Amino acid sequence: MAQEQSGSPFACVEGAVQLDIDNDPGLTFEALDGSPGYFPAHEFTFDQSVFQRVRVYLAATLPEEFVGRASEAKLSVYVETSASIDAASAQRSQWWQLVPAPGREATANENPSHSLVFDAMRIANCFGIGRGQSDCAFADVSLAASDENVPMIVIAFTQDLGGANASNWIDSRLLLDFRESPPRVAATADCAYNEGGGACTAIDSGMMPRTTLQCDWAAAVSDFLCTEQGGGHRDFYLMSDRVPPPRSDEVASLEEAAKVLARRGIGQTVTVWRLGPVVWIDQVTMDEQRSAMLLASRGSFYLVSRSNDGIGPILEVGPHALLDDTASAEAVGLPQGEWTGDFVPLFRSSQIFGDGRLAILQVVETRGANSSDPPSGLYWIGIELGTEGFMFDAVQLVGGAAYDHCGMFKLPASVVSVGVLSRPFQAHIRVQPPTVDGLDSDDPAWESASEREDTAECVRNGNLWWKHGRFEADIDREPCAAPEEPHRIRIEPDGRLSLEKPFEREE
Repeated sequence: MAQEQSGSPFACVEGAVQLDIDNDPGLTFEALDGSPGYFPAHEFTFDQSVFQRVRVYLAATLPEEFVGRASEAKLSVYVETSASIDAASAQRSQWWQLVPAPGREATANENPSHSLVFDAMRIANCFGIGRGQSDCAFADVSLAASDENVPMIVIAFTQDLGGANASNWIDSRLLLDFRESPPRVAATADCAYNEGGGACTAIDSGMMPRTTLQCDWAAAVSDFLCTEQGGGHRDFYLMSDRVPPPRSDEVASLEEAAKVLARRGIGQTVTVWRLGPVVWIDQVTMDEQRSAMLLASRGSFYLVSRSNDGIGPILEVGPHALLDDTASAEAVGLPQGEWTGDFVPLFRSSQIFGDGRLAILQVVETRGANSSDPPSGLYWIGIELGTEGFMFDAVQLVGGAAYDHCGMFKLPASVVSVGVLSRPFQAHIRVQPPTVDGLDSDDPAWESASEREDTAECVRNGNLWWKHGRFEADIDREPCAAPEEPHRIRIEPDGRLSLEKPFEREE
């Protein structure tokens, strides 16, 4: 039989809503005394391996009840190994069966790759009950690596989870390693997918984050280098704890990025390994010896102190909502986590207040693909030079929508207008309480209306000030004199705010 090949069969190619990779799946090969029967074989030969010939045999058990959508079959995997072709010809082969490892009991939520459960409709034709389904095929079996001499094989199969008017399924992968005896299951992958079919499920499934997986053989380290992609990427080795180095277009840390940006200039971007693109958006000078670079990535701002001695400590802050001051700036070094983002918004920064040791910057964020897209966020950044160094905080005045369900988004309390700024720094503001808005909504609605039908809301007066290195805010909590309708808030490129007119319904 010809050697079966595939470029990267250990993969999730469609965009999974959930991806589970297991390097200890609780499956083992149990030696058999002889052949369990005769089945069609998938045969592989390897020049440099303890097993020169490997044959994979598949069998399955159908349920006794009617076989239809979401019916399950149980896959059985048998392997015949031979040290050489001559040994195989002389019937000196060893037989193995893939079974649960001792002490590993099945659970109700067990992944299909562990339980070996797959879609029974796939093999219906094998038993003469296909009703027009595909030809008889239990699972896909192929080489794991592009190098035909790497003795690893992937078995792939799918479980159909059913659903009323939606589709839900799991693609499973078993990576079988024949480099040593006994062979072993080196890793499994389960890629869960869905496609909504209802009014809300279609929208909700479309809003779910999705990732793909691609694992390619890296001969230099005798391992698979995998990349999970979706809104960014994470690189990792499949079978070891070895950490892949940064890519050629990435720097290893924020400190290195700051040094590169200091040479390139404001407005330039550098991609930081396990963080993503970082852009230099502004600079604040406090005195002849102290200045600070303001950097931004998607979701965080960074303050890099600069002096005659070079780059100093880096502070990071995630902007907090107007009425939530729990966030705090922290010193950062090597970025945490494994993901490297692939997108950074556009930022426009301008200083709106300064008194020598305190600077307040206004930052407009645009998350679209280019500068012509409408702004999506408005922030104030506070930078204060204290006796022990810089203090740093960020508050989001407008934006920060979070997806809820069925095409609806929740928006926090937002500023609709800013009054006169006074010293020490304080701003009189008008605040619109939290709202909900949808993809197809005519107008936003008060979020509190979903809790009490008789709730009356209105735009309220408030104040925002700087105190001890932090932004603090309050708003008028008194009952509204008269109910008002909420508005969508428009951010202009220069940071000015305006309210969109309510949707005018026809009588």
